[in-house]
Amino acid sequence: MQALNTLLNLSNVIKSEGYVEGGQVTPIMALQSLRGHHNYHSLTREDVVGMIDTIKNKVRCYGFGAVMEDFELRDALGAIFATKPEAYENFGNDITNEIGEMYS
Repeated sequence: MQALNTLLNLSNVIKSEGYVEGGQVTPIMALQSLRGHHNYHSLTREDVVGMIDTIKNKVRCYGFGAVMEDFELRDALGAIFATKPEAYENFGNDITNEIGEMYS
């Protein structure tokens, strides 16, 4: 867990120094978004492996590290949680705030 926190902190430093443009996330930020999702507990190992398979070809390296477009992350998360009925329990709530919180 210590290594994961170190990587997440480095991702935040890279982003705060302007290396990661708006609309992009590092792979570790993508993992943090997944782990922070309120329905994370419903995922199986196969779900997570499926997400990795979906996004791994969308990651690009620009010299400072790997990034991907945030919409591709949202699409991958949406595809996984679309198969989970509990993802729709709070469907009437303001989903915009939830998406914003994923990337904070």
